[in-house]
Amino acid sequence: MKQSEYNRKIFGNFHVPFKEPRVFKSFNILKSLPPGRILDVGCSDGGFIRELAKLGWDVFGVDISRAIPRDLKVVVNNLDNGLPFKDGSFDYVYTSEVIEHVLDTSLFLREINRVMKQGGVLVLTTPNMASLTRRVALFFGAQPPLLGYDYEHNDAGHVRYYTGHVLYEQIREHGFKILKSYGDYIHLPRVGYGVKKVLSYPASLPVLKNFANSFIVVAKKVKDVQ
Repeated sequence: MKQSEYNRKIFGNFHVPFKEPRVFKSFNILKSLPPGRILDVGCSDGGFIRELAKLGWDVFGVDISRAIPRDLKVVVNNLDNGLPFKDGSFDYVYTSEVIEHVLDTSLFLREINRVMKQGGVLVLTTPNMASLTRRVALFFGAQPPLLGYDYEHNDAGHVRYYTGHVLYEQIREHGFKILKSYGDYIHLPRVGYGVKKVLSYPASLPVLKNFANSFIVVAKKVKDVQ
């Protein structure tokens, strides 16, 4: 099975609740900025950009799933083929838990850079390979959560994992300046959204963000890349 076919199968009817820490933290980051034209790369059912549209943002989305919302400007596209938008089309790009599904991450970031205006802002989230839970699992010789080893045993479809250092370096290499970075929450198994929200506060602290479940990176486009 091809990676793109696998991702369509996994994400055909995918929905991420707004109460997930990485989602509401990303939304609050963007909500604090002047409204503009934003592209959600991997927009799923469009719930995130629909909320931004209510605040006056000009919203666009792209996703591999064919179950796309008809009330939004969303394009079905395989990211392996690049992004189907003109150079410098967007003030902002939001992409949450997508880069870890992509085989060619350099192409992915180059394309995001290409479709953004100079000075545009990128908000990107991705799982932290060195989260507290994954560190503990490795210490005891167990397979870390969501770190699969083939299609049949990897419901998340992840093919890449990042530490903070590598993630920041790759983003910088593709024409961005890191403005801020956060953790989403300190992951504990089998906890509800109420506990996740409480655990989201310490994850934003510089000393603890490297133990968070996912990174949230805010970066500014400072140059074009080829």
